[in-house]
Amino acid sequence: MTASANLANLLALFAIAPLCAAGGSLLIPRFQLLPRLHTHSLAALLAGVVNLILALWLMAWTVQGTHLVLHVGGHHGPFGIVLVADVFSALLLLLTAVIYLGAVPFAIDVLDQRDRMGFYPLSLFLLMGVNGTFLAGDLFNLYVFFEILVITSFVLVTLGGQRDQIRGGLRFVVLNLLGSMVFLGAVAVAYGTLGTLNIAHIAVLLPQPGLPAWLAPMMAGLLFVAFAGKSALFPLHFWLPCSYHTTHPVVNALFGGLLTKVGLYSLFRLFPLLFPEQLTSWQPAFLTLAGASMVVGTLGGLSGDTIRRALSFQIVSHIGFIFAGLALAGARNGALAVSLAPAILYLAHHMVVKTAVLMAGGAVELELRTGRVVPGPDGGTGGLLAHRRWLAIWFFLTALSLAGIPPFSGFTGKLGLLHLMVSMEQWLLLAVAVLSSFVTLYMIMRLWQGAFWGSSPVRHEVGPVTGPTRLGPGFGMLTLTPIAVLVGCSLLMGVFGESAWSVANQAAATLTDVETYIDSVALTGHLADVGH
Repeated sequence: MTASANLANLLALFAIAPLCAAGGSLLIPRFQLLPRLHTHSLAALLAGVVNLILALWLMAWTVQGTHLVLHVGGHHGPFGIVLVADVFSALLLLLTAVIYLGAVPFAIDVLDQRDRMGFYPLSLFLLMGVNGTFLAGDLFNLYVFFEILVITSFVLVTLGGQRDQIRGGLRFVVLNLLGSMVFLGAVAVAYGTLGTLNIAHIAVLLPQPGLPAWLAPMMAGLLFVAFAGKSALFPLHFWLPCSYHTTHPVVNALFGGLLTKVGLYSLFRLFPLLFPEQLTSWQPAFLTLAGASMVVGTLGGLSGDTIRRALSFQIVSHIGFIFAGLALAGARNGALAVSLAPAILYLAHHMVVKTAVLMAGGAVELELRTGRVVPGPDGGTGGLLAHRRWLAIWFFLTALSLAGIPPFSGFTGKLGLLHLMVSMEQWLLLAVAVLSSFVTLYMIMRLWQGAFWGSSPVRHEVGPVTGPTRLGPGFGMLTLTPIAVLVGCSLLMGVFGESAWSVANQAAATLTDVETYIDSVALTGHLADVGH
């Protein structure tokens, strides 16, 4: 227990390391070390490496079935700050580390000199917010880390200062601030009625008799609205396609892989733990929202007039797929983990693959200086295949994985979700999911044809994309390598599907094992003895 407690102290580094790197990059004068490397990008690279090492260590430890709990300053719950790590949070932290470490070299190649000055410290603050969200053991600090994400993301959305980016940033921040206000309302209700914000303590108190009948439904409703908005779940999705496509390609890739996942993580973490009754009674509404998200995201992707706008709309569709796993879990009669496992696997797949495809799409837009690649009479408007073959290959492979084609990771997770729909006789949702998958494949193949087919490239003005008008000489290594690594991760998850399923099942089991979570956080019995 002592060794475990000592190791738990390392959890703080997930927030401290990126915070120190961000502060250092702001304080240390920026000077060039190599043609494409300066002090700010070096700080981001080093922080990314440290973060990846920490995430690998945490995954190796938690996959053994251990919970790591850090009571910051030695102050135990319910009033102390608590960081909690299990295999579910460790999995998402590991994927976050891989995505961030891939985004930094991509940024080194595609950002112009002005934007580089602000991107790296902001991206480190973003990393701190994402890490903190996955580890927070109480609602207040979950709210704090969400606010760090909102503030940092707003600045990143407007990085470049163009009119479309400012407009998209305003839409982004308005809805996210409204979501934060709803979240804060849930925090106020919890503290005002229960006298605690510790998640484990709330799980102890909510089932007890004598509490107002409206308390659990009200808390669940407020938290659902807050997190559904941050996840871009229908009908609170409209901010995402209005803002994501206006950002710089590297910001777009980071957001697509990470930002909506913190909302989904919170839904997956809190509803099985705190609101299992609402998960069951609200299941028809949840299934409707999941199916509507698939439909709206798919239709929006078809109507998207640029590569990244179409791909951004597709995020909404895939959020619907992931949320469907949680919605179906509400009717499993005690078998929550069985339903959550394929959704967790698909969540992991989407984090990796969506980042890769947005990187590839951003590279195409920067190379062509346009995102409008609707095929023309000659078969395409781009013609990049002749001199960007590797980019064409990686874009094609990400498309296959995104559509759920074997042997990539998208097939494993999607097949699990479809099997779940069949076993629960959700035929309408099944039809929507299958049709959405085929339309996704058609849409992304159409984008690929428009970008890479044809005789010669046609270039226009970039529009909302800031950066160099053509990718620099480092294109071959710094741009393609992160995409290739992420595609490789997807392939590994697909080929070693049995191991991936094992981790997903273990992660799902931790989400539904309420007693173990409570016992892990309340090591000294404090929570059981503290009442309102």
